[in-house]
Amino acid sequence: WMEAGPDYSKYSRSQLLDAYRNIDKTKYPERTQIILDELEKRPSEPYADFVQQERGAGSVASGQVIESP
Repeated sequence: WMEAGPDYSKYSRSQLLDAYRNIDKTKYPERTQIILDELEKRPSEPYADFVQQERGAGSVASGQVIESP
């Protein structure tokens, strides 16, 4: 069975960034995604840009819809 990871929803923004910078992204891809999701839940914070940059421009996961004029 899979071991339960940390409850990132209770982490502060600085703790989330620290966790993201230090997590083994290859060993824990699910936890890495959860950290990015938690950072993205704070769109008024400067970290929203960081999350979009980490996920890649034009990513479907970014949730952005670009409409033509």
